Amino acid sequence: MKGFSNAFAGECYKIFRKGKIFILLGVLVALALLLTFGFQILQDFGGAFDISVDMDTIDEEIAALEETIANYTPAIKNGLIDTELYQLQSTLAYLKYLKAGNLRSSDFVLAGQEAFDSAGYIDAVLGSSFGIIALFSVIMICRSWGGEKSDGTLKMQLLRPIGRKKMYGAKVLSVWCIGALVFIALILFAQIVAMIKFGVATKKVIYVVGATKVGVMPYMGYLALQIVFKLFALFAYIQFGAFMCNLTWKKGNGMALAILACIFASNLERLLGYLYVGYVGMFINLDFMSALSLTGPVLKGMNLVSMIIISTVYQVVFAIFNLYHAEHCDIA
Repeated sequence: MKGFSNAFAGECYKIFRKGKIFILLGVLVALALLLTFGFQILQDFGGAFDISVDMDTIDEEIAALEETIANYTPAIKNGLIDTELYQLQSTLAYLKYLKAGNLRSSDFVLAGQEAFDSAGYIDAVLGSSFGIIALFSVIMICRSWGGEKSDGTLKMQLLRPIGRKKMYGAKVLSVWCIGALVFIALILFAQIVAMIKFGVATKKVIYVVGATKVGVMPYMGYLALQIVFKLFALFAYIQFGAFMCNLTWKKGNGMALAILACIFASNLERLLGYLYVGYVGMFINLDFMSALSLTGPVLKGMNLVSMIIISTVYQVVFAIFNLYHAEHCDIA
């Protein structure tokens, strides 16, 4: 265990020593501040959109939705792309929930449809920064594992009393921990900025699961859930980056393919929904929070449970392959 902890500390030191982590943090802070100005302008000039429900006409809206659902004809009869029916059903469930509890929509935040306020600002920072952190983490694991394996420096590290699997685990865990640390630090920064500029996010969040089940949770609980899901997704991206490096045997090829996949694969998986194979895609199944919104997951038939299961299966497969490769690959 001591050998693993020493290796982990060494990997963290190497990442911090290069100083790029601080450049990343500076870029993310600048992005957060830029979003702050954007949200302030939208507030000042009345750009905040109205997502409230008129309780005086809610019965008419419910009746209209029920009629639309009863007469619904899918625009796409084959494939998994069409999610319009899901959106209609989830909206109907949401309106019925408001009516049953005699609740005002303005007292809540609707999951996935935050306005230009404190909650919306934090959500925007969280969403926009995660992609940058994920790409950074993929590059770091490709350089740390694939790069050191290619240039021979990994062989020197293995002269220490530590096995290959532990060395690989130390590299993956160090990249994930540092990426998670940057992500959480940015969210804390966004919280402080949001409180100063837009006030405290005190409204509870209404969410919809499976287009029928409606629930409410405190905003901080909703934010914590987003962070947990994002950190799981971050680990998935890191595992995928290592997988591509092991699959191609070369750092440059693995890094290039991993970066391209992180950028474009989710769109490709959506297109493959027409062929009934997009459902099992890795990247679209990492968007867990979509399963709590009115719009729902990107492909019909997906739900939160299946998304978690499919994502976990990918991680297990990647872990088995990467650990096996670490133990048996020829290190120059």
